Amino acid sequence: MAFKFKEVFSGTPAALSVDPAQALAAFRAQSRLVNGVDSAVSIRQFSVQVDEPAGRTQHPIQWSTS
Repeated sequence: MAFKFKEVFSGTPAALSVDPAQALAAFRAQSRLVNGVDSAVSIRQFSVQVDEPAGRTQHPIQWSTS
């Protein structure tokens, strides 16, 4: 049986109006500096290696907090 996103999205407002507490969610992220500005970031079951190469504007803190 295929998963139907339309059913989830159309049913969400009705479900939340009945019980607004269902809108609460908790997410966990961890990051640690590994070498200089190289960071190891874990977000739920995902692991990301984040580095700040010379001349780039993306900062590891932006990855860690997004």
